[in-house]
Amino acid sequence: DRDVTGVQTCALPISACHPPRRDEILTVATKLFRRNGFDGVTIDEIGAAVGVSGPAIYRHFASKDDILISIFDRAVDRLEETAPDSRAVAADPRAALAVAVASYLDLMLPNRRLAASYLATAVWSSPTPAAARLRRRQVRHVERVVKMLRAARPELGPPQARTLAHATFGVLNSIAWSGLVVDQRARDVLEAAAMATLFSDPMQVPVSSRTVIPKRRSA
Repeated sequence: DRDVTGVQTCALPISACHPPRRDEILTVATKLFRRNGFDGVTIDEIGAAVGVSGPAIYRHFASKDDILISIFDRAVDRLEETAPDSRAVAADPRAALAVAVASYLDLMLPNRRLAASYLATAVWSSPTPAAARLRRRQVRHVERVVKMLRAARPELGPPQARTLAHATFGVLNSIAWSGLVVDQRARDVLEAAAMATLFSDPMQVPVSSRTVIPKRRSA
């Protein structure tokens, strides 16, 4: 609730009105990472912004990498919350895919700098249980898109649908390294490119444009 001045109010006990410290750290760290980049922020700076000492952060997170992993874990929560349900997919799988693409961009666009840090560093391949759990959740999200795509395109087998899904996320993730201001027109282009990728025919790609991986010579 908010009072007439726009200040948020709460009828619950004070302890229930304030976010738990862990959530507060994630919210503050997200803002700092967006502004300064993952490598440009220290644990001490996160602690100071929250109002605690740097070492106090370690009561909640094992490392700065762990904070970034937890931020993306919350992002996957959002994706799951906005994912089209089975009835929506059955009724119009193409529209369901469009919703999934739009929801992904809703998260990606304001967090491009975070996404670039996650994808370009060793954080994403960390062996920690939290990182492994996040990767499993990301795989499940891709599989949801694969399921929607096969509902829209029954002629596709699982490998083809999975290839197109991964290619689509490649298109969407590419914006993480762009320094361009993404306005509504640019967003529309990204959405159109993602949908075109999902509904492309992988067998129609010219041979000359395919990536050829040279065979390793035996010793």
